Amino acid sequence: MSKIKKTVISALLLAILIISDRFLSINTNFFTINLSFIPSMIVAILLGPVYGALVLGLSDYIGAHLFPFGEYFPGFTASAVLKGFICGTLLNPGLREVFKDTKFGQTKIGNIISKILLPKDASIKRFMINLIFTLVIVRFGINIFIQAFWLNILYGRAYIAIISTRLVTQSIMFVVQIIVAPVIYKLTKKEMDKFLLEE
Repeated sequence: MSKIKKTVISALLLAILIISDRFLSINTNFFTINLSFIPSMIVAILLGPVYGALVLGLSDYIGAHLFPFGEYFPGFTASAVLKGFICGTLLNPGLREVFKDTKFGQTKIGNIISKILLPKDASIKRFMINLIFTLVIVRFGINIFIQAFWLNILYGRAYIAIISTRLVTQSIMFVVQIIVAPVIYKLTKKEMDKFLLEE
C-alpha cells in the first residue's frame, strides 16, 4: 500500500476514532464504555503497528485537548500508543513477511518471534487466536493495571479499588469485541484485498 493511501486512511480513521471516543461513549474518571475499538482495529489490521501507534496516540492527544473529559495526562497517551503498536503487531496479517525480510527477522531470535507472535496467515481462525492474545494484553493488562496506575497518580484513589471498578467494564468490552471483531476483520480484509492494495 502506498504511503499516500496509508496517510489518507490514517487521517480518516483518526477522525472517526476521535468522534467515537469523545461523542459516542460513556466516560467517567474511572471507566469507559465505547465502540472506539472498531476504528482502532481497522487501523491495526490495515496499517500495522507504526500507524496504529500514531493514530491511537494522536487520537488521545487531540481528543483530550479539543474535547476534554478532564485534565490532560500524558500517561494515557503513552498507553494509547502502546495499545496501537501491540494491536498492529499482532493483528496485521502482512507484518510477518515484512518482519522476516529485515535483518533481525532473519536471525534465530527473530524467527522465533515471528513464529510465536506474528500472524502466520490471514485466516479468520488465526486472527481470532491473535485477537484473544491481544485483548488479554490490552484490556486486562493496559486498560486495567496501567490505566489504574495513571488514575492513582492523578486522583489518589486506591489502586485496588480502581482495578476492581475497571475489571467489570473491561470484561464486558472483551466479550463485545470478541463477537464484533470477526465481522470487522472479514469486511476489512475483503476491502483491503479488493481496493487498498491497488496502486
